[in-house]
Amino acid sequence: MRILHFIPTLATGGAERQLYLLCRETCGRIEHTVIAAASEGRWARPLRELGLEVRCLGSALRDPRLLLRMRREVSRVRPEIVHCWLPSMNVAGALVSGSAPMVASVRNVDDWKPWFYRLTERLLSPLWSAVIANSEAGAAEIARTAELADDRLYVILNGIASRPVRPKPAGAERTVLTACRLVPQKRVDRVLAAARRLPDFRFRIAGAGPERLTLEQGAPPNVEFLGEIADLSREYDDAALFMLTSEREGTSNALLEAMQAGCVPVVTPAGDNARIVRDGFNGRVAQQDDALARAVRDCVANWTLWSGAARECAERYSVPAMAEQTLAVYRSLTHATVAYPLPRLH
Repeated sequence: MRILHFIPTLATGGAERQLYLLCRETCGRIEHTVIAAASEGRWARPLRELGLEVRCLGSALRDPRLLLRMRREVSRVRPEIVHCWLPSMNVAGALVSGSAPMVASVRNVDDWKPWFYRLTERLLSPLWSAVIANSEAGAAEIARTAELADDRLYVILNGIASRPVRPKPAGAERTVLTACRLVPQKRVDRVLAAARRLPDFRFRIAGAGPERLTLEQGAPPNVEFLGEIADLSREYDDAALFMLTSEREGTSNALLEAMQAGCVPVVTPAGDNARIVRDGFNGRVAQQDDALARAVRDCVANWTLWSGAARECAERYSVPAMAEQTLAVYRSLTHATVAYPLPRLH
């Protein structure tokens, strides 16, 4: 089976990571070709090391030549399925995939889209053979805005690579980690507000983005900015708590990885956060700045009990499960036999 993947870039991000993990898990069974529209990034090399063809079209997403270049790739590769990642590729892929079935993807609760973008998706959605969402919240949003029937909509949760759990060092219970892109929707200002209320805690923020300078200028002295880190394993091991304070979210890779490492999460109820984190059982769900600060102290008081529950929850999000469910969707579009139920919206 030949799969052609279109993605805007191969830079750091959750969608890019899941594309890599999918290819790594299935490259012996599936022939993958990955096309980045605008630029490459940190995931280009690991994908090539799997033996995959990775190309970059070098076209800005608003470049009128992009559609022509994408169409040429479809004609060259002759894929059995075109899999598009992120909203811009969902729109472009519908126009260039031709007779090949096209899989669109929803990686967030994209309620930011202006009316004309939603209208475009609604008009083009009949050309989507299937839509894979990585969260129940994202699936519900795209079903509503694009008027999608459930028989084309699948929820496949992110997979995270399993790793050994290491004991936390002394002082970890007063260390709070945040890992995300530093963009407005992640609302890292809420982390800073909690840090001001908790001067006896150390807050560490990993990630890069356009908001970094503004956030650094307004940060209290107990906040450390780590920049972009390719492998966060050490940071997860050194912290007992993890904060994710997004305004919009799908299923966060960083949240799951932190929980797998035994970090107790404090999250806002964005996307599927409140489905992953059971408030008062394996972490806390809160919204307002003062409530987030109180939640941090509550997690410290219950860390020993909730840490095990967090790890147990995260272990359910496996890479093999994500890959097998995605293959089941592919096979259903090529009329191959599917041996188990498809991952439907619940």
